[in-house]
Amino acid sequence: MVSGTTQPRGRKVLAPIAATVVAGTLAATAPTATASPEAVAAAEDEAGCQLVRLEQPHGGYDGGLMDIEQVDGQTVYYGSTFLFDKKGGEHQRALVWRGLDAEPVRVGPSGYEHDVAFELTPNGLVNGISENYSDGTVVAWVQDLATMELRFFDLDSGPRGADHGYSWLRRINSDGEAVGWVDRGADPGVYEGADAVAFESADSPMTLLPGSEDAIEARATGINDHGARAGTISTETYPGNDQWIIWEPVVWEADGTVTTLATPHGLEGAPRAIKDDGSVSGGIVWGEDPETLHLEAAYWPEPDVNVALGLLPGGGWSDVLGMDEGGWLVGGMDRKVRDKHPMADEGFLSHGFFWTPEVGEGTVRVLPSLFGQRKGLSSWRQWMTGSVHAVNRDLDQAGTGSHVGYRKGRAITAPTVYLNASQCGAEVETTHVPFFLAEGEEDRAGRGDGYLERRSAEVGTTR
Repeated sequence: MVSGTTQPRGRKVLAPIAATVVAGTLAATAPTATASPEAVAAAEDEAGCQLVRLEQPHGGYDGGLMDIEQVDGQTVYYGSTFLFDKKGGEHQRALVWRGLDAEPVRVGPSGYEHDVAFELTPNGLVNGISENYSDGTVVAWVQDLATMELRFFDLDSGPRGADHGYSWLRRINSDGEAVGWVDRGADPGVYEGADAVAFESADSPMTLLPGSEDAIEARATGINDHGARAGTISTETYPGNDQWIIWEPVVWEADGTVTTLATPHGLEGAPRAIKDDGSVSGGIVWGEDPETLHLEAAYWPEPDVNVALGLLPGGGWSDVLGMDEGGWLVGGMDRKVRDKHPMADEGFLSHGFFWTPEVGEGTVRVLPSLFGQRKGLSSWRQWMTGSVHAVNRDLDQAGTGSHVGYRKGRAITAPTVYLNASQCGAEVETTHVPFFLAEGEEDRAGRGDGYLERRSAEVGTTR
């Protein structure tokens, strides 16, 4: 692969489905026809929280959002949806919406089986990964929405050359600098650790971040416009368990210094984003007993201050997956259910949450779903969404994939924007006691270890 290769393309406008707007935090209001941004803005002042379902390509399902930005005065939404091909094959496609009532525009390279959307910057850069599951081909790219110019990062240009496994180039900043990690070793059946990597641009070679070479593994997961990067460096394993490495949450400053972030009990953390004010968010490992640890959503306003957001009642996992300046956080929390539910994943339901420092520690806002609003479901336990990734403080908006209905007995989601997001949902008190401790000692032995492992893997952080 050649670094900086350009692949020009025109806009490909996909067949639209009418956008719907649902008003009110709990009201059972029927969807309206496609609404212009001006009409939506006028309705916001009267109705408070608004949910807008973005258009999907014909046949699209289970869509979601990753980012929301104002680019040249226009609100742009970045996310993805799934499509079927003529043979019934399933493909994830990265999409951009230039406004609430816009038709989705395909971004990223053509000719790949799947695309994963990651980040949109305020100056209109989007990045992602495209891959072929059939042969293991992976490419990382960045695209300028103003020109639709597409450029590729050379994943074989690092110190280890082509002798590496999967590459996960996660975030970019407004200068096109990128960070991520690359699995060591070319044998997919043997895990040899990972290196935290960075690119100054798509035209520059890959470099290892400080501490990577001597670590069991290191992963970079966030970068801000000042060049500071956040992630983890793992140099130790838990006593008596050499298969369980310890995540040390760090910030790589632009000048090369490495700062360790504070964690409760002196344990682990897994940052996912860093903003220009230096604040960091992600997850921390809560607890003192290695057998019953769990992952909690966390916020670092300063390196030596950690705010743990807790769990939903009956939950065992939470994580911050999106962040904006000023500590506006969104993410996911789960909840164990005993009854069989079409949206339950092995007995767990997913809820999206919204949080700001003004909400305060110990409380989150659980966000509603389009289906729940349409049916007048007033309990937050009845609102199912994917983990929320997109949030924009200046616009007071957030976005995710929320439950919209069922198809052939299967629950489906669609890209959903929350207008006046700070007024959306229900305030719920959180806890630091996971379900497997609250239910009694008979459920305790070994439950924390296996549960944390599984839920961490779901959000892209593996041990």
